[in-house]
Amino acid sequence: MNFEIERSFLISVDRFYNQQNQLKKFREEFGSRFVFFNKYITDENFSKAAVVPMATEEWMVEIVLIKNEMTTNQCVDFLLKTRNARFMGPQAFSYVFEKKRELLPKGKIVAIHSEEYLLKEGGEYLIPYMNINNSYNIFNLRFLSLPIEEGERVIYFR
Repeated sequence: MNFEIERSFLISVDRFYNQQNQLKKFREEFGSRFVFFNKYITDENFSKAAVVPMATEEWMVEIVLIKNEMTTNQCVDFLLKTRNARFMGPQAFSYVFEKKRELLPKGKIVAIHSEEYLLKEGGEYLIPYMNINNSYNIFNLRFLSLPIEEGERVIYFR
């Protein structure tokens, strides 16, 4: 098996969630908890999403630990087929951090997605990730073309 389910938990979307300004609100409220918050992670740059959480909905969040390096596209295909994954954009990812931070494992967590929902910069698609640590957090972008490495984690909805 290429992955191991590390965490699984429910998240309820409160009535104040707004996909159109979630990242702006998140940066204002939680930006000081990050030593680096990529300036391109904005609501405008990630205005399309496959999954848009709506107020009062409940979603199952799963975080898997990657056991064997694979391309991001292989990981997308694999999780779609084996876990019926619904991939989240940076807005939903930031909401999970905001509401369930204590359930997120330390280390790098990638929010993979298919190309049509990603920011394209300089000919490369970019996907968001967080690196979570007690003393610092990073919210950044990485190239879609990079592999998901052994020991990294992927987050998605079910």
